[in-house]
Amino acid sequence: SARGTELNLDRELYDAIAVVDLSDADDATRFAIEKDLRSYRRAGIDLPPETQEQLKLVDAELEKLGQLFDRNIAEGKREITIDSAEQLAGLPEDFIAAHPPGADGKIVLNTTYPDYGPILAYAENGEVRRRLFMEYLNRAWPENEQVLSDLIAKRHEKALLLGYDTWADY
Repeated sequence: SARGTELNLDRELYDAIAVVDLSDADDATRFAIEKDLRSYRRAGIDLPPETQEQLKLVDAELEKLGQLFDRNIAEGKREITIDSAEQLAGLPEDFIAAHPPGADGKIVLNTTYPDYGPILAYAENGEVRRRLFMEYLNRAWPENEQVLSDLIAKRHEKALLLGYDTWADY
């Protein structure tokens, strides 16, 4: 990501591309060069060096926040509890055997693969499927709530540095 930011703000490279004569170019070449030049401008190539340095810092922070967001999802694990093995109807016997009831008679299922995939694919009980699916969708909450707020703020900061009113405008 940092290398991509550096490339997008490489003035020498931009200038070399900008002087390519497109008068005799085919449509595909013209499209590719114009798209590249637009990407450089959207990255801030025409901005003062101090603003470009700020953009590099913001991009680095966005990358870290994005990685944290993704890691929280990947490492997130949530559970549901069901009342009996009858609620596992449709699942293979080895799956049911691997999920014996606890001392309280309840069975715990979680959002990691050994449970999530088979439950969604084979469980006849729609409520069990729905509950586990909802937990799966929420597996990085509340950890990602602040991360998402920080991402939104950094994106807004980047948009402002690039001369846009909002991230959506950018």
